[in-house]
Formats: sequence, structure tokens, C-alpha cells
Amino acid sequence: MDRHAKAALFDGRSLVTRQIASYRKCVPDYAQLLVDSSLDMIISVDLLLRIVEFNPAAEIAFGYKRDEVVGQSVEMLYADPNEAWRIRTSSLDEGFSGEVRNRRKNGEVFYSYLRSVGLRNESGEIIGAMGFSRDITVEKKCLAELRQAREAAEAATQAKSQFVANVSHEIRTPMTAILGFVDLLANAEAPETERRSAIQIIRRNGEHLLGIVNDILDLSKIESGKMQLERNACSPHEVVNDVAALMQVRAQARQLALRVQWDGPIPETIVTDVTRLRQVLINLVANAVKFTSAGEVRITTRMTAGPADSGASLEFEIADTGIGLTAEQLQRVFEPFTQADNSTTRRYGGTGLGLSICRHLVHMLGGELTAESVPDRGSTFRFSIPTGGLGGVRLVTSASTEIRPEAGRSPSTELPAGCRILLAEDGPDNQRLFGALLTKAGVDLRIVENGQAAVEAIMESELAERPFDVVLMDIQMPVMDGHEAVRQLRDKSCDVPIVALTANGVADERAFCLANGYDDFAAKPIDSVKLLTIIRRNLDRRPADTRRAKSLPLAAAPRHQTRASPAVRTEPAT
Repeated sequence: MDRHAKAALFDGRSLVTRQIASYRKCVPDYAQLLVDSSLDMIISVDLLLRIVEFNPAAEIAFGYKRDEVVGQSVEMLYADPNEAWRIRTSSLDEGFSGEVRNRRKNGEVFYSYLRSVGLRNESGEIIGAMGFSRDITVEKKCLAELRQAREAAEAATQAKSQFVANVSHEIRTPMTAILGFVDLLANAEAPETERRSAIQIIRRNGEHLLGIVNDILDLSKIESGKMQLERNACSPHEVVNDVAALMQVRAQARQLALRVQWDGPIPETIVTDVTRLRQVLINLVANAVKFTSAGEVRITTRMTAGPADSGASLEFEIADTGIGLTAEQLQRVFEPFTQADNSTTRRYGGTGLGLSICRHLVHMLGGELTAESVPDRGSTFRFSIPTGGLGGVRLVTSASTEIRPEAGRSPSTELPAGCRILLAEDGPDNQRLFGALLTKAGVDLRIVENGQAAVEAIMESELAERPFDVVLMDIQMPVMDGHEAVRQLRDKSCDVPIVALTANGVADERAFCLANGYDDFAAKPIDSVKLLTIIRRNLDRRPADTRRAKSLPLAAAPRHQTRASPAVRTEPAT
């Protein structure tokens, strides 16, 4: 290495030495810079807990300026002042790490995670403590919400598991009866009285199964927000009396009095969804009858003032003298998938969906369902719904309180001799069922198994001038479904009355069918009387010149012009 290189190296080492010396002189300044720039709160105290250091992050977290707290007791920064002394003792011994509750200048309490250590002087004596902490309030809130969500999910899972168990029990019980009595019917040696009784038991249990399915579908529609209302004028007197008449058989079977009470004048008509109102009343009255072993069930109706600017309301009250509910049971009586307790399910049956559905339906109707109960004395369920405009509506002050059986002139189910019916249905069992019912009714029946075959059969009959009088069209079929078949027929200007047959009996499906070319709607399962009533109704819609003379024993009504708004519509199943 030459002289110049050695000189350069010496100068470089000298420069580094001078810089290190300079850095060492500035160490206190750099330490303070680290304290001031830290995102964590840094607070130091002396042995008497007087604040010595309070960095900018601490100013932001606590809301105090440094000058406001230096020299003050650190106790002012804690939600519990005693906690400051506990932390001091731990810090001076072996250090402290943990969660603490602090208090801001505005009094707000927040949580922080603190790591505190003792401070010593050059002689090794303890002179105070320094703490490093970070605000964990948001993290704690998130963890609490996650924990709450997990507990809610676990509770929901448990409730749904219990629901599945209840539904399984509710399905297996009637299925056991159905299958058992079917075996009895298969025995040709069974007495006629036993066979007739078996048929009634099978029908009753089948209707119970259908009710379970309807409840599950209703809850699903409610939770998904897909349930829609159809508000029309209806008579509250007719609705209440019809529900009472329907429930009278159950009440008599349990030797209960079922009373209808009208408290003051009642509007002759109100505007609401009569189907859903009837569904709520039937469910509440049925529950009252089921849980009452002696005494009475009372339905009271009265008009009340609604909320401001909302007009009048009609209040319905269903009271019983049954087993009642405890305060704890009352708090969760409207929750889905639950009943008062598991023993209630075992003793009385049920899926625990009815009251939850009722509460949602009443809310959709514009009211609120409430309950009062005293154990062993009975329960009272009460709800109010808006009446709608009452301009020109008469108030009835004296309505009949007599519970009458379901009455009235039944629609005609007699079909004209030889009327031609086309059934489009792909299910072999349903083909046999509908075929047996319609053949017994004396119709000229043709059966096809898909929509394409239905279109071909209908167009052939039109060309041959032997048109079908009514078409029963299943919606879900192979090759071509019912919707596409109806679209093609209407595009060809074919105006034969078409009734939709579907196992999806929800109101949305019904509305879609009536707006897209169908004339009527029948939800499966459907009994023979209802099926013949629907056919009869649609026979009366077809113009006289499209039917043979022998098929018209009754005067035909003019056919409606707009398929989306037929003159007569079926009520959706409740």
C-alpha cells in the first residue's frame, strides 16, 4: 500500500471515529426521539407514582397534554386507582404484563395492554417505573362480538338440532299411523268399520303432515323476505266466525267452551290480507285449545285507536284457561324452533314454529303480537292490525256471538256429462289418482306425461273441432315444463282454460302462474271436492260456442279477457 492509500485510509477511519463519538454524545437525544415517535403509549413514574414522562401517543390516547399530567399521580389515568399501586409493586419486583382499564380525560373507560418495568439509576437503585401500553379496546370489542356470534351460532345450531328432532318426531308419528293403517286396509278380511276408521285416520295424519310442511315453507319465505301480502276488503265478523266454527270441533272434543265476543262497534269491512289474518287466528286459537284441558277459549275483537296518523286498528284477543307460561318461557315463546320446554313438545306435539310465524305475519300486517300468561291459570295473546280506510264503512254494533258450523252454499262440483279434460302429469301415481277421480266424475279424460305432448294434443283437438274443456297442467315435467307449454299455447291464440298443478303452493308461485297464461291454480295435495270445484269454475268461463251442447247443462259465464287478472281466483293454502 503506497503512502497516498495509507493516508486516505487513516482519514476514513478518523472520520468514522469522529461520527461514532458524535452519535454517542447524542444518544440521550435519540432515546427521546424514539419515545416521542413511538405509536405505543410510553409513561414513566417515580416511586410515588408521579408522572415523569408522557409521550405524544399517550396524549392522543388519554386526551391530556403532557404539561397537564407531569407531576400528577398516575392514578388519574386508571379506571380503578388502586390498580396503579398494584401495577407499581409488580413493576418494581419483576415487571408487569397484562390488561388494564384506563380512563380518558373525558371520563371514557378504555382497555390497554401494559408492559411495565422498573427504572434504576447508575447505582442500581430503583427510582421508578416505565410502562409501554397499547389501546386494545377495538380488539376486545371484536373478540366480544365474535364470542357473542359464536355463542349465538351454537345456540341456533342447538335450537335447529332440537327442531330437527321435533320435526322428525312430528313426521314419524303420523307416518307410523299412515303406514300401519295402510297395512290394515290391505287386509281383505278386516271388518268394514275398521277399514272406514283407518281411512279417516290416514286422512287426518296426512293433513297433519301437510301442516308441518306448510309451516316450514312459511318460515323459509319469511326469513328470506319473499312472503308477499294481498290486501283486499274483508269482513272481520266472517273471518272470526269462520275460524271459531273451524275450531269448534277441536274444542268440543276437549269439552271446552269456545266463545266469540264483540267488544263495541266493529267495522263491517277492513282492508287487509284475509288469508294471513285467518292463518294467525287459526294458529292462536288452535294453540289455546291444545294447551287448555278445562274451561274455555275466548276470542274477543274490538276497535282501538292506532298510532298517530295511522287511523283505527282492530284488536284481536285470544284468551284461554290453560296451562299458562312462566316468565322465562314467555320471553322465548316467539322464537322459532322452540316451545315452552322439551316436555311440552313431548306432551302436546308441535314443531315450535307456529307462534314465530304468527309474530312475523302480524308484523307484516302492520301490528305487533304480544302475550301475557300466568302458570296454571292461562294465557292471553293479543294483536292489532290497521283497518285501512273506513270512509263509508258501516260500524256494526251487534254481531252474532253464536259459533256456527261451517255453512253456506257449496260451489257446484257436478261436472257436465262427457266434458273433455286433458291432464298433463308425469308422475304415474298422480296420473292414477287424478284419473280415478275424474273418470268417476264422468269426464272424457286424456292423460299425457309432458308439456310437449300436451301442446300437441291440444292443437290436434282444436283442429278436429273437439277441443278440451279444461286442461290440468303440471308445472314441473320432463321434455317441456308447464310454463313453456302454456307460453306456446297462448302464442298460438289457444284460449282453452288451463289450471296449474304444482306441489309448490306458495302465493308467489300462484301469482306468477296467473300472470303468465294460466287461468287458475291448484296446489298439491288437493282433495277431490276442491279439484272438481276448480274444474267446474273453469268450465263456466269458456264461451258457449266452443263447447258441445250436451256439455252445457248450466249457463256459461262470459270468459274473462285478461288472463293476468281472472275473474275468480283460488285462495292460497294456509
